[in-house]
Amino acid sequence: MKRALDIVDSMLARMENGGRIEIADVAIVLKFLRMFGPEYHPAIEEIEDALRCRRGMDFFSNSRRLIAQLTEAATIEKDRSAVEIPADLSRLERKYLPRPLRAFAHSQSASR
Repeated sequence: MKRALDIVDSMLARMENGGRIEIADVAIVLKFLRMFGPEYHPAIEEIEDALRCRRGMDFFSNSRRLIAQLTEAATIEKDRSAVEIPADLSRLERKYLPRPLRAFAHSQSASR
């Protein structure tokens, strides 16, 4: 989950700096995050709706809120069973994460 949250955070940072992200990439990450529980689906649906309607500020604020919720949940539920990381998520790490953060994410997943 942490790896997906890092990707979303990097996407938001790219947007803050005037860069662009691909909606299809966001959809891949959101699909992955849906596996972590139905309690997060309303927040994910708000993000998807903001993307569909091209409401950038709503996308941005809803994404930040989801990151905070899932980060808190991740620290509480560290013992959750390992989830298989889809190849698309690894591709998005290469696309959006800076190299040092990418290496750290992979070392963290290898230690599980």
